[in-house]
Parts: sequence; structure tokens; C-alpha cells
Amino acid sequence: MARSETNPEISKDLYAICGRPDWVKERQVPTRVSSEHQAPSNYLLLDYQIHTDNDENSLFHRMAVSINDESCIEDLSQYLYELEPESEHLSIHCCTITRNNKKIDALDGDNIRSMQREAGLERHVSSDRLTVELIIDDLRVGDIINIETTKTQYRGKHPLYGHYIKQSLRATWSVAIGLQCISVTNNTNDKNLVAHQLDSAKSLDNKIIVKPGESHEDQWQNTTPEAGYSCEPTHFWPRCVLVTSESDWPAVSAHLHSFYLEQGVVNSPLDVSDIEELDLTKANEETILSCIRFVQDSIRYRSETNGIFTHTPKEPAKTLKRRTGDCKDKSNLLVTLLKVIGVEADLALVNTSLEDGIDMLVPSPFLFDHMIVRLTWQGKSYFIDATSQKQGGTLDKLEQLRYGKALILKNNGGDLVDVPFRNDFLVYDLKHKFDLRCENSTPTVEVTHTYHHNRANTMRFYFASSNMKTVEKDYLEALSEHLEITLKAIQPIHVLSDNLQENILVSKEVYQIETPLDEIENGALNVRTTFYSDLEVPAKNTNPVELRLDGTREHNIEVIYDNEITSTTEAFKCESEWFNYEDEYSLNDNVANFRTKLSPGKSIIPIDKLDEHREHYKSLQNRSGNQFVTLNENNTALAAYFFGGTFVMLMMIAAVNGSVSYKAVIAVAIAVFFWISSKKKKD
Repeated sequence: MARSETNPEISKDLYAICGRPDWVKERQVPTRVSSEHQAPSNYLLLDYQIHTDNDENSLFHRMAVSINDESCIEDLSQYLYELEPESEHLSIHCCTITRNNKKIDALDGDNIRSMQREAGLERHVSSDRLTVELIIDDLRVGDIINIETTKTQYRGKHPLYGHYIKQSLRATWSVAIGLQCISVTNNTNDKNLVAHQLDSAKSLDNKIIVKPGESHEDQWQNTTPEAGYSCEPTHFWPRCVLVTSESDWPAVSAHLHSFYLEQGVVNSPLDVSDIEELDLTKANEETILSCIRFVQDSIRYRSETNGIFTHTPKEPAKTLKRRTGDCKDKSNLLVTLLKVIGVEADLALVNTSLEDGIDMLVPSPFLFDHMIVRLTWQGKSYFIDATSQKQGGTLDKLEQLRYGKALILKNNGGDLVDVPFRNDFLVYDLKHKFDLRCENSTPTVEVTHTYHHNRANTMRFYFASSNMKTVEKDYLEALSEHLEITLKAIQPIHVLSDNLQENILVSKEVYQIETPLDEIENGALNVRTTFYSDLEVPAKNTNPVELRLDGTREHNIEVIYDNEITSTTEAFKCESEWFNYEDEYSLNDNVANFRTKLSPGKSIIPIDKLDEHREHYKSLQNRSGNQFVTLNENNTALAAYFFGGTFVMLMMIAAVNGSVSYKAVIAVAIAVFFWISSKKKKD
């Protein structure tokens, strides 16, 4: 067999060309799919056969795909298989082309090669995983490609491969499928498997136990294409089958923690005498916070997940010496430091995309993609992400982790617990202050951003890691574009204050308005409040939608004029199960105030409530514009809520000139307001 390889030593046992395993069942390939669902390519057959015994797990995959247009030939000529070299192997059984009812052998050893391509290096991630590439030459429209492979995981030094099985097999695709089969054969002596059938749209959630010596099979014929979903909740699943080893969360926890003990990577000694940044002689909140920030900020992130370290942290002494590590390494170091000062701490696993939806699945260690720390202090638990940076706040005001559930790793088995996430407090306060008084030589606009909690952490890191000259330029250009006027920086964007104790960061910017006020289009400035955009949902009611509001946000606009204005106010509220919105404007003395506030409620909108929510969204979108007049010809100013028609604005300007009374203006304004409110809200 000929091979073209980048590194023969690491790839010589990675793959082989050989015949099918004896346990593979034959399938009849359908001749075609419905002409109604013809695409550039169609699957005639997708066949997945899972076979597991005491020491290895295998997945046989057969695919028959028809080429209907030249546009898909490039993609269908290449197939990539990712493998862990110490634990996985690929067997290539067959690669043929059926053309004009004749079968052509397309399996060429020179068109198979292995490589270590490390696609995550730019993100400081290396895995040592290898890629086997299979190339097919001379494909044409009308061909049918048939490929058969088996990927096998062996039990060895790795804590998971061969010990647990986890296969996620889709049953819906964006093209039609003639026949799709998923079968599971349990050839172990004493371990059950679970075939978990899921289809949230059809309320399917069925767990089928496959006992030793038994098999289970699912088949779907002539399936129609299904588009992907958007904004669906983490617990919303398209039709699929998840095949896993039967287990429970304490067993998964105990298995991993026991392995870590065997490898000497937890509860291992650590010499902390050389850590100049830390005083580890006493246990208090200040020391705990210093340990957290030391690991987060002084241990740089780099992931080297080869061999057992795909799912195992490295020794804390090694991480400390190198001052680098991934989520597992940094978490393990933090746990070790906290234990040095007598603080209870545990490693915890989370899934950053499934979040609390993980709880509905069969327990498996393969479900997790991130490691964090749970510490307990004075009877209260806190969850810490050791990979975060530039955090402020006390323990109660640290970054909230939106990870839903966490599996606590303990030698006697931990359980799946809630990771608290609150969104009932203020996270962002934006303020625009316009000074349009003629007594000033030039009008100005002052913008203040106040960030709380997670947003303070994000902006603290952003400002610290950015070229501030570029940031200043970007903020100036963004505001100029927003207001559609020319601005000149008096005080560029800068951090005004940073309260690490309360975790509140304030930035400020002050600009001179260069555009003459009497040359501004329509004699008015428009400042939009775009909080409503976080409430947008897809146009079709295909699935429930999850809103991910992280907390309350407020927008305040203050406009200062020369002349006193007759006092008036107008307020609006829109309340639902998923958000509370309110805005108001007031004219008092010589100041106009505009205030908008959006607070989150429930996060999941069911399908039957989406139309109602869209109407709410439109009403807020219509109220997003806050418009006020600038100057009249005599350089006197008047603030006005712009109801949508220029008639009100012209009358208010006329009132300043004395030709119309303020009472008349207010009467017309109120009439116009109620008329327009019946049509839409803010312009």
C-alpha cells in the first residue's frame, strides 16, 4: 500500500486499508431521492453502525452520495478524519464511484495522507491530533460516491477512550436522504448502552437501554431537508440519536477524580515560597481574591492537550513553573493554592454551549468542554473561571458564569449542581449630556458609560489590551456617525474611574460639536436607544427562542438650553413575561431629559408567544429615536420630544419667537402625541 505522509513515525498506525469488520450489516442503497428535493448533491444512504465490546468502541460509517451539479464536486472530492493518535484508528474499507451503472475503484493509496495541522494555534491551542485526508479524483455530474470507514477507539492510558462511548448522530440534514440507519450493538460483558432519541419539535425524548448481547436500530426513509434553527434554547434538539455508556453523574465524577489521583495531578505538593505576588499565610477574602487574580492574570493561557491531557490537568507545580496552562491546568493550580490557605475548593466541569440543557442527557464525561473551580467560603459557594482576566469585585461581585450546570469532581463522586446566574441588576448605564447654551463658546456632548459586574470585567480587559489611540479614534467616528454631525475631541474616551471593590468601571468622553447648530438637518439631533435589538427573534415560528439578556440597562439623555421651557412629561411602558421596558421624557426649566430602561424577565419564549413578542419588539423599535431641536434663528433653544411630525417642532420654535403661546404648543403636542401613539410609538 502506497502512502504519502508528512511524518511516517506518528502516522504509521493511524489508518489502514482493509476489509469490513464481520459485524457490519449490509444495506441496500436506494437508487434516487425524490425529484422534489433535488440539490447539488443528495445522500442516497447514510449508515451508522456502532459496535462496542470490553476494550474498544467502533463506528462504521457508509455514505452514498449522488452528484447532481458541478458546484459540489470540489467539496465532495475531499474527506477529513480527525484522530487521537494514541487512542484512535481509522480503517478505510471502500471508496468507489458508480458511473453509468459501472463501479470504479477510487481508493488510491497515494491519495491518502496524514498530517498534523493544529488548526487552533492562533488561539494558543495545540492538541497533537492528526488528520487523515482522503482525496477522490475524476468526479463528474451523475456519479454516485460510496465510502465506507470504521473509526475505532481503544482502551489504553487515556481516562475516557475505550472506557466510555459517546456518539452524536444527526437524523436531519439540509438535503434529502433516501435511507438513514443508526444501529447499536452491545458486545460487552456487563455494561449497558443507551440510545437516546431526541426531537424537541416533536416532543421526542426517549432513552432505550441496550443490554449486553443486544442490538437496537433506527431507520428513516425518504427524509426531507430541514433548515437549521436559530436562537433555540440549549435544551432544544433537532432529531438525533445520542449513543452513550449508561452511567450517573457521581460515577463520572469519581472516575475522573480517581484517575487524576492516580496520575498525581491533584492533591500534589506545591512549593509556594517563590510566589512573590502572594501572601499565603492566612485565609481571608483578600487572600482568596489575590489567588484568583494571580492565576487569572499571571498564568497565561496556552492549551497543550495531547495524550491523556485532552481531559486531564497537569501538575500544579509544572503549571506554576511555566506560568502557562489551559482551563484544566489553571483551575487545578487555583484549587491547590486555595487548599494551601485552608479554603475548600474543587474542580468542576461545564459545557459552555449546552449550559443547563446538559441535565436532560445521559451522563457522560464527553459532554464537557471547559473546567472551572468551585470554592466554599464561610458557608457559601462561588464558581470561578480561572481563564478570565482583569476581574474586579469582592467574592459576591465577581464575574457571573453563564454555564448552567457544573459537575463537581470528587473522589467519592460529586453531583451536577447549578451555577447561579442572576440578571436582575444593573449592568450598563449610558448617559449623553448635550450643552447647547449660547453662553458657551461652542456646544458640547459628553458621553459617560458605566459598566457593572461582567461588563466591567469585559471593558477593563478591552481598555487594558487595546491601543488607546485607536480606541479614541473609533469612539469618535462611531459617535459622529451616530449623530450625523462633525465632532472634535476635547477629552477622548478614557477610564474615568475603576472601582475594583464594587466592580464598576466608568469611561467618559467629551466632544465639541463642530457642525453649526443652525446647519444641522431639520434643526434636530437624533440619539437612538438600541436596547430593543437584544429582544429580536427570528421571523418564523419554528422553535422556542431564548433571550440572553444579562441584566438591566439604562440610557439617559440630558439636553441643556438657554431658555426656560414650560414643564411637561410623557411616559411609556411595555411589560411582558420576558422583559420590562419604560421610557419617559420631561421638560423642566431649561433642561430636557430622555430616559430609557430595559430589564430582563424570563428567558425562554414559547412558540405560541412569539407573535405577541414581535409586536412588543416593533413598539420598542418605533420608540428608539430620541429627537430634540437645537437652535432657532435667534440662537435660542428649545428641547422637544419629536413625535414624528415636523408640525409640532415648527410650532415649538415659533413659540420661542413669541408668535404662538406655549399652552397652544403643548395642547397640539398632546393631541399629536395621542394620535401618533395609536399608530406607532417613538420615531
